[in-house]
Formats: sequence, structure tokens, C-alpha cells
Amino acid sequence: MTKVSVLFSVVLVLCGVALQWSVESLRNEYSTVFLWSAPNFISAAFFGTLVSLCFGNGKVVSSLSFTAGLIIYEFLQLTIPERTFDLMDIAASVLGFGLSVFILSCYRRMNGIQQLNSEMEP
Repeated sequence: MTKVSVLFSVVLVLCGVALQWSVESLRNEYSTVFLWSAPNFISAAFFGTLVSLCFGNGKVVSSLSFTAGLIIYEFLQLTIPERTFDLMDIAASVLGFGLSVFILSCYRRMNGIQQLNSEMEP
């Protein structure tokens, strides 16, 4: 992994964890549909991107596979006692995947700029 991808991965983990803690505290005060589905959004967006950077060389298909796993698990909750199936969780996962694609495109631009700068140095 390059220095940019390591830094990018650290920032992603910190943002994802901070968002998750914020959501947990807000859920106790407010009961909105988005806050209950936010963990799926955060997982698909930040940790799906992290999986893509660490194991898929920044390819979108790795993030898509992670998101597909979240959606499959949501459907499996139909068969698990004491778990609930929620369409909003699936929607949040899909929206999180969209953000993951955006983050990965930003990463590719940053990485491309770094490669151009290193090629231009004598």
C-alpha cells in the first residue's frame, strides 16, 4: 500500500468510528428511521471503501461485494429469531455504496495526482 492509501484508510476508519459513535448517542435522544439504518450506511460507505482499498486495490467491485454481503445478511435476518428485516437498512446500504463509489473516485484522483507529481520530479 502506498502512503496515500494508508493515510486514506486511517482517515476512513476514524470517520466511520466517529460517525458510528455519534449515531449511537443520537439514537438514544431521537428516534428517526435514518438513525436506525445509519449503521448500514456507515458500514457500506466507510468500511466498504476500506475493504476496497486494502484488499481490492481501490476497485469498486470490492466495495460492491461488501455491500452485497450486508444486503444478504439483511435478508437472512428473516430466518434469525430476535432479528428484524428492514427495507430501510437495504436502502441505507445502497446509499452507502454510492458514497463509497464517490470516495473511491476521489482516492483515484488523489493517487493519480501523487503519481503525476512523483513522475515530474527529477
